[in-house]
Amino acid sequence: MCIRDSYESFQKALYLPEQGAETTFDALQAMHHFPHNSILLIEIANVLRARQMIDEADEVLSNLLLFDPAHIVARLMRMVIYSNIAQAQNDFLTSAMAFERAIAEGEFITSFQITDCNIWSEFGALYFNRAKKMIKFLKQGNLSSGQIINKKNVLDCLDKAKACFLKALATSPTGKDISAAFWLISVSYTHLTLPTKRIV
Repeated sequence: MCIRDSYESFQKALYLPEQGAETTFDALQAMHHFPHNSILLIEIANVLRARQMIDEADEVLSNLLLFDPAHIVARLMRMVIYSNIAQAQNDFLTSAMAFERAIAEGEFITSFQITDCNIWSEFGALYFNRAKKMIKFLKQGNLSSGQIINKKNVLDCLDKAKACFLKALATSPTGKDISAAFWLISVSYTHLTLPTKRIV
């Protein structure tokens, strides 16, 4: 079986399990036999992400969230997936929509009493990456008519990133989370070096 046929077979077994076809993929067999095993499904989604099978990873997370809609790790992974999709886009609208989807996941997660500094750091990184993507669009100047990015848009994202990183420091047991501190410095540097150009 060639790689393409194998991939299509994997997709069919993942997306259409109700057809009852026996799959030769051990991971999917395990997932179908133990659909409530969150550790297993998270691990499968991690492997798929590492192989750049983003849609398939999201589908595995969907199976987990059907049983546990508030699963924080699955929600966080989905947030990161959509952030990665957004960063990979060259089209402004597509990128913006993916970022909004990621932010929705982040807001859902942080609506709980989150005391994990890593979650706040990830949410801050999402806003920071969105700001950097906006700056890239500003510099390239390849937006379509009606698509606007200005300095205020970027500053809003940087401010939200800063707030998240400060919360990461606050929720850190030591109050000195190195990752959050590094990101805060990066946010401050980006803030100082912003382009002033406005593109319509």
